[in-house]
Amino acid sequence: MDKVLSALLGTIVGFFLSWFKEYIQSRPKVKINLKSGKLNYLKKEANSYGDIIETIVVPEKANRFYLSLQFDIFNIGKVGTGITDISIKLSANKNSLYYQPNIILPIENKNMDNISFNLESNKVLTIETLLHVTNEGQSSFVFKETSLLPEEEERLKIEVIIEDLNKEKLSLLVEPMSILTA
Repeated sequence: MDKVLSALLGTIVGFFLSWFKEYIQSRPKVKINLKSGKLNYLKKEANSYGDIIETIVVPEKANRFYLSLQFDIFNIGKVGTGITDISIKLSANKNSLYYQPNIILPIENKNMDNISFNLESNKVLTIETLLHVTNEGQSSFVFKETSLLPEEEERLKIEVIIEDLNKEKLSLLVEPMSILTA
């Protein structure tokens, strides 16, 4: 009787361990990696001939902020998933705002109006985001007394936030100094 009970108990425990292992392995595992980026503070003004020109300036003198990020989204899990949202959080001086960037698939050279897309198992998708912010209203904190140096306490912080079908959020922190163009 003891042998039958221990064999039955071993089968039940083995079943639950196998089920738990399959549950853990059968989840999507999404990761993101920054490939390249550009950050510019721009001032748009008319020259003496009346032509509109944009020049790169320091944050305090800018009236526009331009951010372009290109990154890879990996799904290294055994199951596909869907990406439902991509947003960019800009924060500085204890203020923060979330933005919905323009999204481009570089391979297809296609703008995406709808952010949702599928990401199959063991696939990589390259995404390019474009963000233009003007110096007005709530977004003015990005321009006023903002440091771009990594060691500063009140520096500009850029965070890309990706949400998948399971409502899991993944974030990518980008140092502004690493993508600043002069």
